[in-house]
Amino acid sequence: MKEMIAVQDLQAGMFVEELDRPWLGTPFLIEGFLIEDDEQLEQLRGCCSFVHVDRNRSTGTQWREPERAKAPERRAVEPGRQGNLVWHGRSGARGAVPDFLCLLRHFREGSMDSDTSQRAGGGLLARLAGLFGSSGEADPEDARELRPAQATEGRAEVYPVRTSVEQEMIAVAPAFYEARAVVERLIRDVESRTVPDLSQLTSTVSTLVQSVVRNPDALLWLTRLKRADEYAYNHAIDVSVHLAVFGRFIGLPPAAIEMLGTVGLMQDVGLVSLPAELLNKPGPLQPAEKKIFVEHVRHSIRILREECHLNEKVIETVARHHERIDGQGYPLGLIGEKIGIYAEMAGLVDTYCAMLSRRPYRSAVSTQAALEKINTLRNRKFSDAIVNQFVQCVGLYPIGTLVEMESGEIGVVIAQNRVRRLKPRLMLILGHDKKPLKHPATLNLLRDPVSRTGRPHAIRQALPPDAYGIDPQEYLLA
Repeated sequence: MKEMIAVQDLQAGMFVEELDRPWLGTPFLIEGFLIEDDEQLEQLRGCCSFVHVDRNRSTGTQWREPERAKAPERRAVEPGRQGNLVWHGRSGARGAVPDFLCLLRHFREGSMDSDTSQRAGGGLLARLAGLFGSSGEADPEDARELRPAQATEGRAEVYPVRTSVEQEMIAVAPAFYEARAVVERLIRDVESRTVPDLSQLTSTVSTLVQSVVRNPDALLWLTRLKRADEYAYNHAIDVSVHLAVFGRFIGLPPAAIEMLGTVGLMQDVGLVSLPAELLNKPGPLQPAEKKIFVEHVRHSIRILREECHLNEKVIETVARHHERIDGQGYPLGLIGEKIGIYAEMAGLVDTYCAMLSRRPYRSAVSTQAALEKINTLRNRKFSDAIVNQFVQCVGLYPIGTLVEMESGEIGVVIAQNRVRRLKPRLMLILGHDKKPLKHPATLNLLRDPVSRTGRPHAIRQALPPDAYGIDPQEYLLA
């Protein structure tokens, strides 16, 4: 429920979705934010005359239940026009339709390309934290839940969180570990030239996507529980889950999310055809070795088409997920919109997940460092719109992220807060002396719990996934 409000009538608790001027040049680093204090009110009054407030994402007395409006009458859309599109996340500049909306129409129509999409400039934000606004979902412990939008033509799906992280982890854990077994069997079948059994793959992906639709945080948490010596299996599942979560975030229909989940599991299956010494080399590849390595894409296409008989959308996305908008990707050196949005999403997620895993030649990096790196690739390797949406989707502190508190204690994020992104729910596992706590405490930073210093708990920084020798599995359901 969006309404235009004069700045003198604004109050704390309102969610500002759009300004009466472009975001660039204002004091606000996030495009869409919750008014927390008088300072923000004064800043708004100093630069705007009115703003658009989203009551569905406001809090406290400012929240309003979504109206149950009748679905708009369907009408033909003239070629070249954007139609009646509604976006549930970021807003563009005043009077403009966000560039990602143009892409959503092609998603729902089944197009693999983005030939008519725009590459709007967007704001290159000075600090990474400024990219994290609301995704349109409520905190799991919030007293209310956002309702899904009417399923109308041209409108992105809106998925409410239907279960808690703890409930969903218990429900989906068997399917998650079955997915790992399915990937192992698939790789063995490909290596032995046996026709893979895709019925199990299809069933497993469908189950995982259903879980992502209910609550995306549960599977993101489970992806943190991996062994460092099993990169191939872990990476495939990581990419599959993150792609499904990304698809959910931007409002793709379930069928498209399942397609992306399948792409994640299968996109690097051709690596099994490469020499093991090349894959396990503890250092950068030489030019001659790179020529051999890029051939894994051709092997993947052959395997998916001739042995797995997957549909062409999956194959085309796999074929292009190493392409980059600057033309420096492979194998075809495609430029910009010729890559297609699905493939660009897959390539970005593949890059992000690879940075989170430890390899023989480098350590894993923190989610914060990975997002900072992704941010440097915008408009170079990946389009501005894709990067913006992914960073908004993942958030500064994804599930399973190890964080150091201002008090010196170490915690692990167990649930995101999708309205106040810097205040997740977490579990403290190490004390200020970095020794394990006998009784780990669960904190919801939204409630401003007080630390031993007498000040509210606050996160100082995110940590690499293997910091202090912590094994997340010990705290899975504590």
